[in-house]
Amino acid sequence: MPGLRDFLDRFRSAGPPGPAAPPAVPADHRSRQLAEVAPVFAALAPTVEQARDMVAAGAAEADRIRIDALREEQAILRAAEEDRPALYARAFAEARAAAKARGEERIATAGVEAERIARQAAARIPALADTATLQVRGALEPARAVGVP
Repeated sequence: MPGLRDFLDRFRSAGPPGPAAPPAVPADHRSRQLAEVAPVFAALAPTVEQARDMVAAGAAEADRIRIDALREEQAILRAAEEDRPALYARAFAEARAAAKARGEERIATAGVEAERIARQAAARIPALADTATLQVRGALEPARAVGVP
């Protein structure tokens, strides 16, 4: 639909002021311009149709890929759900084996430490026994001096 400007352009003077020109119908530049480019657009019509077909084919391919991806996702989730109990059991067994190994290592370390402490205690017992004997004798000396047997 022609705009207001196109409508008003029809009433513009066609030349410089001067004597009146013979009466005429104003030129329709817009229809002339459209007539010029119509063959170009007509030549492009197959290309435009081909582009529409390509877009439609691409959209169909994208939909097919999306559906395939959803199916694959569902298959992966089902497989994961089926494998989950076995994976949990394997992880539990691995964790339990690691804990058992750490526990055995700590028991071995504690055994070595206990033997070291036992040797140290055995080495100190004679000196501690002598010290205790001397302290008891020292405590009994005042009582013997008074005559208590």
